[in-house]
Amino acid sequence: MVFKNLKPKSSNKSSKSIFVDTRPDGTTIFICHNVNQVEKLNKLFTEKGNIPIGYEEWDEGKDKKYIVTYQIENVNTPVIRN
Repeated sequence: MVFKNLKPKSSNKSSKSIFVDTRPDGTTIFICHNVNQVEKLNKLFTEKGNIPIGYEEWDEGKDKKYIVTYQIENVNTPVIRN
């Protein structure tokens, strides 16, 4: 699955989609291409009660990618925060 950018700018060719992979263990992995995508995902998913459980940076320069893993919570289960 791939999240398309909501409002892609035709002049910005470096704007790439976020790749999404859902795993059988209930985790979802997102591969982002820039820090702004990571920040938007983090805000969106943590506001909905999902828990970030992993973060990695791959490569360097223009090939750099950010891999963020979330535990997607069941909407019927209350989230307990410390």
